[in-house]
Amino acid sequence: MSSADATTLSPLLSLVAIQFGLYAIGWMVCAVLLKEDESAVVHWGLFLLLLSAGLLVAGLRTEPRTWWAFNGANLLTLLGFAVMRRGVERFFHVPPSDGEQLTMLALVGGAIALQDTGPAGSAWRILLSYAGQAWIMARLIGTVRIPVRAEFGRAAWLAVVVPGLVIVALLVLLALRQALSLEAPQEMHRRANSGLGLMPLYLFGSALFNFGFMVLLTQRLLLKLKRASRRDALTGLENRGAIDATMQHLWAQSSRGAEGFAVLLIDVDHFKRINDAHGHAVGDQVLFYHSNAEPPAVVGIAEVVRTAYPDKTQFEKTHHHYDPASMPSAPRWDMVDIRYRQTLKTSLSLDRLRQEPKLK
Repeated sequence: MSSADATTLSPLLSLVAIQFGLYAIGWMVCAVLLKEDESAVVHWGLFLLLLSAGLLVAGLRTEPRTWWAFNGANLLTLLGFAVMRRGVERFFHVPPSDGEQLTMLALVGGAIALQDTGPAGSAWRILLSYAGQAWIMARLIGTVRIPVRAEFGRAAWLAVVVPGLVIVALLVLLALRQALSLEAPQEMHRRANSGLGLMPLYLFGSALFNFGFMVLLTQRLLLKLKRASRRDALTGLENRGAIDATMQHLWAQSSRGAEGFAVLLIDVDHFKRINDAHGHAVGDQVLFYHSNAEPPAVVGIAEVVRTAYPDKTQFEKTHHHYDPASMPSAPRWDMVDIRYRQTLKTSLSLDRLRQEPKLK
């Protein structure tokens, strides 16, 4: 590598590496906020950190050649692509391809690691690196193309699959270019080998990846919020707002001369007991109502530490809560464990609560 090449491209490689590093920091921050997709987001952050490290190491290329600056940079990039694929698989909840990926990394990565750092070995190193990246991308697209369309629709499918296929095609072309000229390594740090031209492609590809999956994350959150706003958290059934919207739609259809419709009302006896037992999550705060006080009143605040589970006293014949109709296979009574949080300065009796205007 000439000194002119090093002077020109090393700062540019560092600049692109810093950009990738900033993207990685952004994904790590998202991982703290998005717990449901934390695993996928962490993988994407590691992917960009590995790419950043690979570019920084490549920026150290000079003569005499070192293994880390040449072979090491390609290995970091290849590993980054494998981590990215694993993160995307986790995001779309498809079966992981860990076995396949480990085999590929062992074969292709091992071959890259064993190549000589000289011109003869560099050609094969470059060919193997591009081929490995193309394989990972092609297999990833084949795996997620159906889940993408099923969850996000045709537009998102096109936005993911088409750019992915373009990246695969570019990687294949770069591999073929090197395969046709094994005597002349097409190393990206050389200006004569279009090293400068690859930097905008790296920036464009990383921006496409980051903003594309940020859009998918946002769309997934919006869909969850929409579903949550239309369904009861305890039963999973549609709530009143969703039912009203459905009724308006059916009524509009019926008014236009379509077929009529009927409404079936189902009432569940003693649903309050079901809601009290199963309607609270761990960490929820509840009012402690003292029914044996005179007068009965809310006297404190507690916290749910364990959700509903069968009350064992219903099966004990000597206990005053024994229920002969209750069976271990079909218990009738549940209990919730709570922890004391605080005592109210003033007890709130039922009469006082009934007189509170804000509760009417």
